[in-house]
Order: sequence, then C-alpha cells, then structure tokens
Amino acid sequence: MSAGLLAVYAFGPETELGPYVHYGILSMRNRGHVRRAYVYNKEGVQEVDPGRSVGLWGNAAIGCVWAQNCCTEGPDYVLCKMGNEDVRPGGRPESTTYVALTDRGEMYLYRSDLWHLALGAYGFDLALAATETATIDVLGGDLRRSLKVGELVKITQYGVESTGGGGGRLCALEAIYSMRFDSKVDGVPIAELREALASLLAPVDADVIVGVPETGAYYAALLATKAGRPYVPAFVQTTRGRSALLDDMRARLSVVQLKANPVEHLVRGKRVLLVDDSVISGLTLKAVVQVLRRKAGAREISIAVASPPLRSKCPYGVKMPEREAMMANVLTEEEARMALEADGLKWPSVNDLLKVAEARGLRLCAKCFLP
Repeated sequence: MSAGLLAVYAFGPETELGPYVHYGILSMRNRGHVRRAYVYNKEGVQEVDPGRSVGLWGNAAIGCVWAQNCCTEGPDYVLCKMGNEDVRPGGRPESTTYVALTDRGEMYLYRSDLWHLALGAYGFDLALAATETATIDVLGGDLRRSLKVGELVKITQYGVESTGGGGGRLCALEAIYSMRFDSKVDGVPIAELREALASLLAPVDADVIVGVPETGAYYAALLATKAGRPYVPAFVQTTRGRSALLDDMRARLSVVQLKANPVEHLVRGKRVLLVDDSVISGLTLKAVVQVLRRKAGAREISIAVASPPLRSKCPYGVKMPEREAMMANVLTEEEARMALEADGLKWPSVNDLLKVAEARGLRLCAKCFLP
C-alpha cells in the first residue's frame, strides 16, 4: 500500500482550507490510518489536525495518509512523499513523488517514476493536486491532467511553473490494489483496467461468486458480470480496514473476523468462487475460506485472485512483509491451494498483468511479483 498525497493552493488572500484538507485526506482513507496535514498562513507553516473541517485558514496546505508517517519537516519547509529517497523541495528524485510547502509560501509538486500525481483546479481560486483523481472530484474540482513522470510544478501567488517530464512506469499495486477504482492514471480509468484483470479469471464453474470483504468485492462483481454467474454479498462488515497493513498476526485475524461475518443463507450448500485482489501471506484468504466452509456451510470453495502472488519486497518504499512470509516463496501453487483449504486456486501470470496494462497505454513496475 502506498501513500496518498494532497496539496491545495489558494490564489489571493487567506482562505478557509479546512474542508479541502479534511475531505481530501478522508477520500484517500483506503491508503492507511496515519494522517498528517500542514497549512501555510501569515504565521508560517504549521501542522494542523486533518480531522478538522473548519477553522483552518491559510494560503496553502499539504497532507498525506498512509500506514505510517510520510511527512518530513525541514528547517524552512515541510514535505510529504511516497518513496524512500531523501529529497528537498525542488528536487527531482528517481522514484519518490512528493508535495512540499516552504516558509515563503511556495508549493512544489513532483511526480516520479512509479507514483502518480494529478493536477486540478477549483475555478480560478484554488489549485488542487492529489495521488487520486477521485480526490479532486470529491473536492468539487476539475481534473486538469496527470503530471508527467519527472515533471516538477512550482506554484506561487504569481502563477504556476512546470518543467521537465517524460515517460515512466506506474507501481502495479497502485493499479491493482491501492487506487480508488473511480480514479484515473494518465487518462486511463482504473475501473477499466480492473475490469480487464477480472476477465482473466473467467470462465467460472461455481454457483455463486463472493468477494473477500472490501478488497475483493469489486473484482468479484466484475467477474460475475463477465461470467454470467450471480454475485452475492455474502459478508456483513462490522469494521473497515486493510488487514494486510497490520504487522501483528492476532490483530490481523481479529480485523478479518470483524470484516467477514457471513450471510449463511446466500452460500450454504453452494459451490462458491471466492475472489480477492491480491495475495501475500494467504492468512486473510484462509480465514475467509474457513468462515465460509465451517460457519456458513459452503459445499465447495475455489479461489480466484486478480493479480499474481507477491514474491519480493518493494525496493522503493511500499510497506510489505519479509520474503519468507510471502506464500508464493515457500509453497507451490498446489501446496498453496491445500494450505488455504480451497478446492481450486487460480491467478493471472505476470505477463498477463503487464499485457492488460500495456493494451491501455500503461507501463507497470512489477518487481514485487518476481522472485
């Protein structure tokens, strides 16, 4: 999971920025639980509570949401980033995307290889930037474009300057997992890409199709449409959250139980195809299979995953478990099926994933799927 970045710049006098900061960061809560925000006003750059929707006056603001802190405070600036390189405002790192504010009221936006950043506007009054184009939509802004890879944008009260930019790649997990499906990358709808990935899982030999709560539901619904099989909402959620983001196994399994209380009537005695977007350790999938079989009475359970299994840690800063905790590194596909207590198991190849993206004009970094 990668960080969600937000930037808002007001041209003219100080403006109430609270709603833009609060709802902008809230719109990217799918990316984590640690939220940070900063506002620039006549008193300089100050950290603020992103939970406040009123009372944050200033000329500019930046923020982020992730599984850990992704903001750095310098002597005369603050910078929020996705990537593990050291960088200052105005820098051009290879694989770190950032938004930054200086104590002179200058805003810098930079898109690196791998991590997306989009630019938008709210009339002539505000410039908006975010990892997710959907965030700009949520804030009532107009999407202008995705920054080019390697493009640096500087915003001041005197205008907007842009330099550099060329071709590059997008992190595959952004396309598969992290981004909201109502966002776009370089003009390509994420929903279109995920629909194509779901199609790779057809044909289906099952009575009903079920999605792992939150992460697999969208893929399951798309596959059901493609395969002509009913999609059933077989789980009621008590809480929301990404169990894969939790380090402690007990906490992770507790979240799974809260996310996965089954509706027995919909699956009892039936052949179920369980769909998820990705597989790392397999703990979540196994827990859900056990719930469906033992508690809800499913007769048969097969698993379909919309992406290849992860095999390597990301060298660019995405939070991941160690290699030995990744199921595909220690088990064959048949051994994985047996360990998951499933009757069937399938996922696309890395080449299939890359071809689907390339057919839509996107180049993906897929290092985490390779040994």
